[in-house]
Amino acid sequence: PTGASCVLKVGNGKKSCQHPPNNQKNRRLDGSFIQERVETYSKVNCSALPYLTLFLLITAFTGVTLVFNKTVTGLIDAVTASPPRATPPLSTPPRAGTPARSLDALLHQADRVLPAATTWIGLPQASQAPVVVRKKLPQESHPNGRNFVYLDQYTGQVIQVEHGLTAPLGTRISNALYPIHIGAIAGTPTRVLQIAVGLAPTLLFVTGFMMWKSRKKGKPLHSPRRAH
Repeated sequence: PTGASCVLKVGNGKKSCQHPPNNQKNRRLDGSFIQERVETYSKVNCSALPYLTLFLLITAFTGVTLVFNKTVTGLIDAVTASPPRATPPLSTPPRAGTPARSLDALLHQADRVLPAATTWIGLPQASQAPVVVRKKLPQESHPNGRNFVYLDQYTGQVIQVEHGLTAPLGTRISNALYPIHIGAIAGTPTRVLQIAVGLAPTLLFVTGFMMWKSRKKGKPLHSPRRAH
């Protein structure tokens, strides 16, 4: 019979066959099946590992650049021979009796200069600080935009405009680091890819543990005994 071990007993010349228990058969079949799955997981993980490592390194690198923003920005400007970002201008102290401009009037003025979606408003915290209106153009990958309109807090006059798309090369490279870090550089596809890369270490840990567990279970508990 298949799977049986047969021996010839010397005493009476009869052949005796011993069948392995059903659970031992199942263990062997399960071990073969699990081994195939383990090999498949190993091939997939090995083929995907270089790409996952590359994306994880990019994410880690851009994260470091955001933490040390001033240092990295200065280095990028030096390497690309780009001028640094202009210093924010100051508001001119008003004459006595000059009425203050309302925030709505300032926002309308910013919209006339740069018609784009407003994502952030920086109110002045000092007597000479400007009002800063941040805007996002449709073609920008940065979720908040990198366009700034500086207005005199007293007169409402536009005193400086910073366009993210026409900024010096060094500034544009620095502006691209955050969209790359969060996966927004190319829209939805890179966002999905960023989520997959973020989950990759956990997925590799779980599948690796499953592979280790499967290998352990797939080993026979003991070698078949020989009949004596």
